Amino acid sequence: YIPMYPLVPIFASSPSFHAIMTAHAQKKRLGKIRNELEHLTLRVIDEVKQNESVRAFTNDEQRFRINEVAERTKKWIWEKADLITDEKNFTHRFNEIRDVILPVYNRIRENRTMMLNVQLMLRAIQLSKLQVYLEWPVNKSYINKTEIDNFTQLLNQTEEWFLKALNETKDAPLWEENKVKSKDFEARTRKLTQEMIRISKIPPPPKKRSRLMSSLSNTWSKFTGLFKNRPVKKSAPPKNKKKSSPKQTPKASPSASTENLKVKKATDKPVQKDNLKKSNET
Repeated sequence: YIPMYPLVPIFASSPSFHAIMTAHAQKKRLGKIRNELEHLTLRVIDEVKQNESVRAFTNDEQRFRINEVAERTKKWIWEKADLITDEKNFTHRFNEIRDVILPVYNRIRENRTMMLNVQLMLRAIQLSKLQVYLEWPVNKSYINKTEIDNFTQLLNQTEEWFLKALNETKDAPLWEENKVKSKDFEARTRKLTQEMIRISKIPPPPKKRSRLMSSLSNTWSKFTGLFKNRPVKKSAPPKNKKKSSPKQTPKASPSASTENLKVKKATDKPVQKDNLKKSNET
């Protein structure tokens, strides 16, 4: 006999629903952490055996220690990881394998950054020498000698430190921490470059005028200054007069001029005769 009890749905607000979903989410999260731990473990084992960079930056003792931790973690994952319900167990294993491999990755990254900063400092030193010995004396001779001397002293100090740092790091093994860091190269390169740019941006002084021109300009300014404060008489506004257009005299033609001469001669003859008669009568 099987009793037919009615089925009661589980609502989202019920405690049983929250318990089921919490267990499901916890199981899913543990599975994700397990996969990440397994992936990191297998990667470390593979790099210790085959990666040339990891092998170059580790000695035999360091590789043995890393491989031992990775193999122990791998065995624990395959045998006991599925039975673990506490997240702290995975976190402890993850931190253990990370602490042995992370210094190797940091040394590789530090070495690459240092090589880049060494090249940048070398270029900055070469460019600074070009400015001091060629560019500034020829094209920017107006720069103060004290500025150039101070910069030359900074350049010599930077170059001396650069050569000393290269000698210290040249024979140092790659699996040990270097005393000189890449940030040291970066800081000194930035200081040298900023000072070089500052001096290169110094503007030229204004052009010097001759004494004669300056004395003439001063005299002229004094002369013009005498008339600045003099009162000016206000003149009455001029009356508007109609501008008469100039009459154009017609040009006499050559035929008209000859006729006028003939008329003048004819009129002059009777006048002369009258004058003779008057003189005879007297």
